[in-house]
Amino acid sequence: MPIRAPTPSLTGNAAELVQIPGSMPSLSRIPVGCAFHPRCAEGFEPCSRIRPGLLPHRDRMVACHLYHRQGEDA
Repeated sequence: MPIRAPTPSLTGNAAELVQIPGSMPSLSRIPVGCAFHPRCAEGFEPCSRIRPGLLPHRDRMVACHLYHRQGEDA
């Protein structure tokens, strides 16, 4: 299940949020790179060493190395 799947709605049409497998990292030991890379099914090499920057996406921000490849699907 992609991490980007659980997108809460601000309009009241709430969908059930899906939790990704694995344990959340300790706040005192957040991984290098993307904090989600140890649990992300779509992670690839840059995720483990480079933290993605925030980019605008519709009415919110997204931080994922896959965003550029998937455009509006992220």
